[in-house]
Amino acid sequence: MKNGRLIAILLALLAVVVALSAISFRSGAPVRFGVTAGPDSWWACALPGYSGSDYTVAVYPDEAALLAALREGSLDAAQVTADALSALSAEEYETVAVTRRATLTLVQPIKAGTASLSQLSGQTALVPEALRGSQELALLQAAAPGLMLVFTPEDEILSAARDGTLERAFLSAETAARVLSENANLHAALDLASACFAAAGTPAPAACVVAVRSETLEQAPARLRALLEACESSLGYAKKSHQKAALLCVQYGLDGGYGAAEIRAMIPRMGYAWEAQ
Repeated sequence: MKNGRLIAILLALLAVVVALSAISFRSGAPVRFGVTAGPDSWWACALPGYSGSDYTVAVYPDEAALLAALREGSLDAAQVTADALSALSAEEYETVAVTRRATLTLVQPIKAGTASLSQLSGQTALVPEALRGSQELALLQAAAPGLMLVFTPEDEILSAARDGTLERAFLSAETAARVLSENANLHAALDLASACFAAAGTPAPAACVVAVRSETLEQAPARLRALLEACESSLGYAKKSHQKAALLCVQYGLDGGYGAAEIRAMIPRMGYAWEAQ
């Protein structure tokens, strides 16, 4: 009888040790991160190349497959659309980063002052060719129907900004920042999304969020931080190297069947801003 009790106690202790070992292994293992193939994932182009001991990356054909992997425990974190986030349990997942659509910025000489959407009616502004057909321009033209847009190669706009002849141009957030750093006589006179969405009383919509299991956030904060830093680095790389980013998307299956040429054309139209929470 005593031997039976002793064996039972030893088996119970063994089960506890195994359970603790499993927890320790999971907390020390790489964070398993998932993304969905398609146009919204171009920003993750360099992530698979960065992956290693801190995290691994898995690409899913659609969001339904990715959400299923999250629920069954195959992933610790994932990029999901803001709409899909509502389908996840708020108790099990936390949002650690948000990507928002980059906004268009009106750049003009400081002496021209600031501007409002109503003041743009009847005015002319240059816009980079690559932004033709973007959602931001559609919002702009709806809010300021009298505004005349002149589509121009971006190099010509940058040249005009450098030599001081630029009068008015709508540029992507990152291009505007570069132009303003090179010419002290220019300033950001209007942020399009801020103006449009402020009028509606809502913030600029989130394109995607990074959702993480609460236990992963608690057990592997350093590895998660490394993942988020890599996400931001990948986004920065894609913004600077559109062609290389598009090729990487195809290489890692992130393009969703669109191909390098189409992804390359989409990047300047779908620029993102990264916000760590």
